[in-house]
Amino acid sequence: MSCGKRIKKIFHRTLQEAFTYDALDYIGCTSTDDPNVQDLLDFHSGLLLRHIGCIHEADVYHRGYPWKMIQCLNKSMVPSVLKEMQSLWTFVTSCVDTCSSKAGIWKQLAWTRSQPFRECFIVAELLTFGFRARRFFHPTS
Repeated sequence: MSCGKRIKKIFHRTLQEAFTYDALDYIGCTSTDDPNVQDLLDFHSGLLLRHIGCIHEADVYHRGYPWKMIQCLNKSMVPSVLKEMQSLWTFVTSCVDTCSSKAGIWKQLAWTRSQPFRECFIVAELLTFGFRARRFFHPTS
């Protein structure tokens, strides 16, 4: 869930199945003589949109740090994760950390000051610049 692949599959499958003739027939929207067809379509369209919204929110928690670090178990993902982390860490340390505690960005990004968030960035920073980087992230280790 940390990279969003599973959610994309669920999203695409939901859209593919929601608009089939069988699905529309199942909810009673294929009848041409029923005066309630438009109400049924409106109701089920609203349900579908809310469902799609919930699908996209399902993995938001797992796409953030420190939970996203699980991607580093796949050695091919390590370079992209570290590059993203470096960019985010630069933003946090140069923009967020230097703001006044009364600034809006300081309040909205309060989660960047949590210990679990900061610890994974500090450890990644130490591992990528020290001798241990070869031990943990080198493909031959």
